[in-house]
Parts: sequence; structure tokens; C-alpha cells
Amino acid sequence: MNRQPTTQQLQVLTARGTDGTITFDGQTVTIRRRGLLARMVHGAGDVTLPVASLTAVRYKSRGLSRGKLTLLTVGSIVGPDGGSFRFTRDPMSVEFNRHGRDFKAMRDALNHAISQLALARASWQPGVMR
Repeated sequence: MNRQPTTQQLQVLTARGTDGTITFDGQTVTIRRRGLLARMVHGAGDVTLPVASLTAVRYKSRGLSRGKLTLLTVGSIVGPDGGSFRFTRDPMSVEFNRHGRDFKAMRDALNHAISQLALARASWQPGVMR
């Protein structure tokens, strides 16, 4: 039986990439940039989003080039190959050389949380007004 954890049961997940770190606590996702180069390319400051604002997670496994995890929200601009047009400056992406398992686990946890929220929204029934 493949039982997915609920968001209350999730521990804080962390995936450390070459240009940033993504953490997910079951409710919010944070992309944190450290180092001069990462801040020059992506800008200073962290990006924190509630999981409810995510529409999808794109994952590109590491091959000859770096792997990449991209968070998509309503209005995200996506290229014809499924990648972001702003590949190197995308503030919603983190690239990785190693730790591919951490990024796969992050992808799976985020996709599960997104699908659970979608199911909750779909099953919501407005009250009858009298």
C-alpha cells in the first residue's frame, strides 16, 4: 500500500542546490539564496510562497547538465520545451548537480500537497442560503 503522508505528518524537507536551497514545511515553500553569485544572478532575498499558490512543479533530472526544480504559479511563463524562458535568472528555480534524491523527494511532496489542495477545493460545497 503506497500511503502518502498528510501535510501535518510531513517533516521540513530541504533540498540544497548549486544556486539555492528549497525548504518545504507542509504549508509554505521557501527558496533561499546564499553567496554573492547566487544573489547577483537571482537577486537578494528569499522567496516564500504558500503551497496553495502553486499550480505545478517541474523537475528536470540531472544528465549531462544540471538538474532543475521549478515552482510554477498562476501566470508563470513557460517555454515550449516546458522550461522557463528565464532559465538562468528564474527566481522560482533551483539547479542541482548532486542531491538528486532530495529534489525528487521535494517534487513528490509538493505535488502531493498541490493535489490534496485541489481535491479539497473540488469537494467543497457551498452552504445553502435561506
